[in-house]
Amino acid sequence: YVDPSLRATLGHHFNVAKALVAALKRDGHEVRLLCSKHAATEIDAERLFQYGVYEDMFFDPARNRGARALKSSTHRHAADIITAISEFDPDLIYAHSIGASICEGILRAVGMVYGSGCKPVFVTELPFPTEDKIRYYYGTQLNLMQARLKANEPQLLSNFFPITVCRKTSDLLEKSLGFAVGTLPSPYSTQNSRAQANDHAAPRTVGCLGYQSIDKGIYMLPEVISHLGSTEKPVEFTVQVQADTARETIKNLRSTSKSGISVNIVDKSLDDAEYNALLQKMDIVLLSYNPARYTSAISGICYEALAQGSVIVAPMHSTIGKIVARYQPKAKLFENWDSRSISQALEQTILNFDALSRDAHAGSVDYRMENGPEAYAKALAQLAQSKNGDQRAPRSNILVPRIKWMLLSWLYRGERSLIVLKRRVGTFLSRLLGKKF
Repeated sequence: YVDPSLRATLGHHFNVAKALVAALKRDGHEVRLLCSKHAATEIDAERLFQYGVYEDMFFDPARNRGARALKSSTHRHAADIITAISEFDPDLIYAHSIGASICEGILRAVGMVYGSGCKPVFVTELPFPTEDKIRYYYGTQLNLMQARLKANEPQLLSNFFPITVCRKTSDLLEKSLGFAVGTLPSPYSTQNSRAQANDHAAPRTVGCLGYQSIDKGIYMLPEVISHLGSTEKPVEFTVQVQADTARETIKNLRSTSKSGISVNIVDKSLDDAEYNALLQKMDIVLLSYNPARYTSAISGICYEALAQGSVIVAPMHSTIGKIVARYQPKAKLFENWDSRSISQALEQTILNFDALSRDAHAGSVDYRMENGPEAYAKALAQLAQSKNGDQRAPRSNILVPRIKWMLLSWLYRGERSLIVLKRRVGTFLSRLLGKKF
């Protein structure tokens, strides 16, 4: 199980790793978990990877500096993982939420260890949208990687299976990238379903949870709340923020004053148990996300809310909207990404909550039957079994290629550092001032 971006004990990287590794072990499989070198001490895994996916996706492969930065990352990923592959000789390598540089690094390491012989199955989950924006090049990187390897080193692509957990996302990826992308069940779930809300005196709880960013619309929340009309019962918003959330947004949320509405700001880090307890309290989960950013992307919180039976408000014209419509067909989805459209969908959800809640609970039963870590673990095991027939002979002497890759990584490291620094400054200013730079 490979996840170079697994660092903290919160978020989908940690939640999926914890649940999926446990499910695989319950089924009798031996699992080796490989994570970031910078992972928190509480994470029980081998710390291997210098780089994660989130910085690499901002390198433009069409520019010389971006292409060299990607080469640095690719060589470093190959050097980081080759020893583990050689020693463990896995039947299957599963990589969670990775991009082109990590993917190619693993493919090269596998090719070096096994040569032209039988290779382990390599399943990689592709989590990001393929539509290239001004700030990232995820789709272009994958497209160029696939085309280059297919033309020059096709043997590296044997037993390679890119997948997503949403058929629409897989279809969009296939059209954009030009290669087959499979679909597996979603690994996201929660330990328990929510009991249906039957305390008519309690406030209706609305949650805006998880890591907040500009594309998740947090800066619009004060206006969303101000546009809400009168409701039959009090409404309590819970908004999770981080240290780098725009101060002006937090100030506006704290000062929001409207009859029958209260806002609770959660500004501390939550561990897994605390986050799950908070999520369980939410009658409604508001995903005020930019549909342009989520044309083919998914949301872990969306899946968690579906699994536990919270009513969801989400963008209509997005992958998330289609996922919600599948399990909550009566859900109120917003048409446009603006405060008034979001507020109207939320208001209709609050007014029609009882009927929507019954719909959400029925959907949670269907979701949990089809998805979750157990279903995902079984799908991975079946894929490995169906594709692994011949005996493999892993190469034990991998010191020379590892040293070569480390040297090449250092050769291109300067360009990578410059791009990362520039982006971090822009991100800091965006979060501080509430607009993109």
